[in-house]
Amino acid sequence: MRRTVAALLLLGLLAGCAGPGGFSAPVRRTLVVGVLSLPGSLNPLYATGRTATDLESLIFSPLYRVGKGLEPRPVLAASPPRISPGGRTYTVPLRTGVRWQDGQPLTAQDVVFTLQAMRAARNASPLEADFRYVRSVSAVGDSVRIRLTRPWAPFLLDALTDVPILPAHLLGHLSGQALADSPFGRHPVGTGPYRVVRWVGGTRLELAANPRYFGRRPNIPRVVFRAEGSARGEVAALRAGAVDLIAGLAPQELSAVHAVPGVRVRAFSRAAYAYLGFPLGTGSPFDPVAVRRAFYHAIDRRAIVDGVLAGQGTVADSPVSPAQAPFYAPGRAPGYDPARAAILLRAAGWRRGPGGIRYRKGKPFRFDLLVPGGGTTRLEAARLAARDLAAVGLAARVRQIAWSAFLRDLQAGSIPGVWLAEWTLPPDPDPSLYLDSRAVSPYGMNVGRYADPTVDRAISAEEASLQLKTRQQAFRTLEQAVLTDPPYVFLYYPRELVAYRGVTGVRGTPFLLDYYRLDRWRLVG
Repeated sequence: MRRTVAALLLLGLLAGCAGPGGFSAPVRRTLVVGVLSLPGSLNPLYATGRTATDLESLIFSPLYRVGKGLEPRPVLAASPPRISPGGRTYTVPLRTGVRWQDGQPLTAQDVVFTLQAMRAARNASPLEADFRYVRSVSAVGDSVRIRLTRPWAPFLLDALTDVPILPAHLLGHLSGQALADSPFGRHPVGTGPYRVVRWVGGTRLELAANPRYFGRRPNIPRVVFRAEGSARGEVAALRAGAVDLIAGLAPQELSAVHAVPGVRVRAFSRAAYAYLGFPLGTGSPFDPVAVRRAFYHAIDRRAIVDGVLAGQGTVADSPVSPAQAPFYAPGRAPGYDPARAAILLRAAGWRRGPGGIRYRKGKPFRFDLLVPGGGTTRLEAARLAARDLAAVGLAARVRQIAWSAFLRDLQAGSIPGVWLAEWTLPPDPDPSLYLDSRAVSPYGMNVGRYADPTVDRAISAEEASLQLKTRQQAFRTLEQAVLTDPPYVFLYYPRELVAYRGVTGVRGTPFLLDYYRLDRWRLVG
């Protein structure tokens, strides 16, 4: 009997190893993802940045995820929410049988705690603004009832969709700084398809498939996120075979990646846009509409897309992304026309002086063009824009600054110059936090102090209605208004570039690479 068992074991081992030469390579069980850096915390109340969002999508589950048509698809919720006729009450029925990674059952109290924690000012969560119109959250059996102070259409997609739910039994007794400093940020417990099994400082984070996951079990048993420190470091790791996939690839690295054998590159639409922002008010030289329209005519935005982005993007013309298709209906933005720019600048009182620079009342048109954060794409875009502006007599000094310094100025409500930045958009295109005149810092993100009554009215109309046609009409009015009286120069809509090898099933959405659908990914080779 013992010899029979031994023979069967040997046959099993040989079957697992057999190949053309008698043996095959071991089955790959780990996907290694290269990232620039790892977040300091994975508490969704505080974690920000691309990598934190990607990791949260694997460890935690939301009530809903956004579908292709910008509709909510149930995850922890059992069905779409029931919305009262006046749009002030949302009732969310919950899926049954879901357990946290520590074995405790998910309850309505977990959802109540999460939404209350996100809206509480004492917790200072970056997500607080999405819950600013919430009056109360309560459990009603296996459902959660949310009452709003006013009808607010963006609530469904911005507050109930893709927001990770947290365990009340682990965090419910904490608030304020104690919640922010909780060890939970380094030892998260979620209901998602993966759980954290090892975290090595700022260099490596290892995940394993969650055996208690309520959904389809992932095909890939383990996922490792490796911090490479730079875009070139990510490419070097891919070239060396140390990582299988890198997302958010800079266009400048495309040629290097294409040279790596077996590597595929895919480009996905992104709900984001790059723009030039203006400091307005208090006698700013950018206050006249003619000056801001001159910027549109002076900058060759197509050249930025073709040159800096290597064609991986499209010229932007709206604060709404084409990825938000039901609401995207822009007008015609002012096109590249340096002669027209010169006419507008002269009409605003800016005339050529010594060195070709424009002057008004003895003062030259000089300003800083600030590029917050790292990366070469926005920096190169700023340099091309500065070159074009110089051709019409506007002297821009390109200056890269740290995100911390930019955020400090942002919070103070005064940025010392024009800035080139990028907005990553939520599923709902509501721009109230940065275009509404009532959202001037510190009450919102309208740091440029832009004010246009037409835009304000359009925002009020689209926020208050749950009717798609009403909201679409409001967005058409808004999009045309911001081209007539521009708060920004919309530069480009970037694409998400993903390079990978030895993986199949990789997909993307405009709002997230589909890490949370790793059940559809497979390792090959």
